[in-house]
Amino acid sequence: MNNLRSIKQALLFTIPLMLVSSLVNAELNRLDDKSLSGVTGQALFNLTNIAANQNGNPNTDVGFYRLGMEAQVELNANIKRLQLGCGGAKGVGCDIDIENISLAGVLPVNGSYAGSDAVITNPFIEFAIKSPNSASTREIVGFRLGALGILGKLGLGSNTDLTTLADDTAGINSLSGDLNLTLTNTVLKNVVIANGLISTEAHINDYNKQLILNRATSATLDNVVAKTGPLSVLGILDLPLGLTLSNATLKDYPLSGFHEILLAQDAAGTIPTSDASLSLQKEAIRWQKISTGTFDNTVAAQPGWWLSLPKVLLTDIETQQRIDVGLGEALGGLVGRELIINPIDSGQIGIKNCYGNLKFC
Repeated sequence: MNNLRSIKQALLFTIPLMLVSSLVNAELNRLDDKSLSGVTGQALFNLTNIAANQNGNPNTDVGFYRLGMEAQVELNANIKRLQLGCGGAKGVGCDIDIENISLAGVLPVNGSYAGSDAVITNPFIEFAIKSPNSASTREIVGFRLGALGILGKLGLGSNTDLTTLADDTAGINSLSGDLNLTLTNTVLKNVVIANGLISTEAHINDYNKQLILNRATSATLDNVVAKTGPLSVLGILDLPLGLTLSNATLKDYPLSGFHEILLAQDAAGTIPTSDASLSLQKEAIRWQKISTGTFDNTVAAQPGWWLSLPKVLLTDIETQQRIDVGLGEALGGLVGRELIINPIDSGQIGIKNCYGNLKFC
């Protein structure tokens, strides 16, 4: 009996030892280059260096060091007020001053955006180093936070009265950055010509413009094409005619009038906007596009804080505020003369990103 027990104990000790020994030997097997080439893997974090003055880097003696994360981050956030770069060498004002910011998903969940999340793909932090090869003179001249892609919706400020801009006092107070802005499915619902003689609505053709802003409070959208629907004369006679105004300009539109921005490349909100970033730099810097790995068609971020949104959309806009157009202006617009449209309420009300009856959280 004792011998049998000893044999069992020996087996219980020897078998695990043999397994461990086999595993150790397997881990120590040397792989040749051919075997290594067939091995794939992925790290959570990666480091990227762009040398100063290398081909494609347009910045003089500036190198870049980037720590990236290979992951998707889902985020729902509210910020009461974001102020960056206020005062200083630029004087009174802020590079960026935005109130009542909400970041959420593209679509609401159960009627509220509070249950949705923006999706941030491959976020990163990056530093720009001047004279990186000189230990005595090198310095950090910029850094930025960004992502390969962002898909979500941005709510800004508030808008309780859709017939006037007077209450649009929050939102974007000032902004520095580059925004490639696209308008889709935009309708001006209340267009009045000749002081009420004719009333109609106008549909704006899909429109795109790159805005370069430096502590800006407003922006001008020019070369807008608008097509009217049927014309109603004094509200009693409907004429099945449409006018095409080929050179309309929305002049000095206050940025505080934008309340809902889609962070996507398509109106359906399925393709993330790429290469979005927030940066701070001592001098003008052209940052690399992460999506392409090049500096092609990049806008130089100016000294101070800078927000870069290479593709954003304003979509499904229906303005309610009355737009008065003179008869001469309307006729001139038909032949390509510039038609100035004064700032009007965008009709956007922002997104509800709070639970319950809270107005902001």
